[in-house]
Amino acid sequence: MKQGLEIGGIAVGDIVNHTAFHFEAMQTPTSTALKLAGKTLLEHYADLLIERKDSLLQFSDLLAIDAYFSKRSFVDRVLEKSAFKLISRLRDDAVMYYLYTGLPTGKRGRPQLYDGKIDARNPNDNYLSICHQDAEIKIFSGVVYVKSLDRKVKIAIAHYLEANTGKTKAVKIYFCTDISLSGWHIVKTYKLRFQIEFLYRDANQFAGLEQCQARSEQKLHYHRAGGPV
Repeated sequence: MKQGLEIGGIAVGDIVNHTAFHFEAMQTPTSTALKLAGKTLLEHYADLLIERKDSLLQFSDLLAIDAYFSKRSFVDRVLEKSAFKLISRLRDDAVMYYLYTGLPTGKRGRPQLYDGKIDARNPNDNYLSICHQDAEIKIFSGVVYVKSLDRKVKIAIAHYLEANTGKTKAVKIYFCTDISLSGWHIVKTYKLRFQIEFLYRDANQFAGLEQCQARSEQKLHYHRAGGPV
């Protein structure tokens, strides 16, 4: 990143009216600034949310984040230092395992924890149940172990269907660190995250977001906020 040319944004989503309201935009630090602070870029983003947790938790404890942030270092840092419940999307080739629910085998050694690797295109209905289905989407949901996160999470495997044939045309894997949340709610909440894109489109077209010539963090913050914060 070059100084002043990238920002990170937070918005508050309205799941009923399917829209979002801008909360704050923060300038992304340069690689030099990150090095001086002793942080990675993911740690920087995590700390931005942790610093604003009291304000954000007044709206909701559900935090929908881009798939870029679905990494263990980010997830662990946010969960350890806040009360947020994270919702995001895993890579299409994410390694996941069904949880073993059978009786103890009686054999020596550590008890069996997992019962096979998950194929997202062919989920086992003994472990993952269909929580929602219509003409466009079928969602399989359940609690599983995700290797990249090294934790149990609630997943929602969404099969997007062809209109005419009903065959699966695409598969996406969403997750939530709150295992009590329904799979359909996980998918709806994550998809709501896209509403932030319209906020920046409108800010560019009508509010001069990209017209500021300053490179000072304080001046840029003032420009993006439309005045003192």
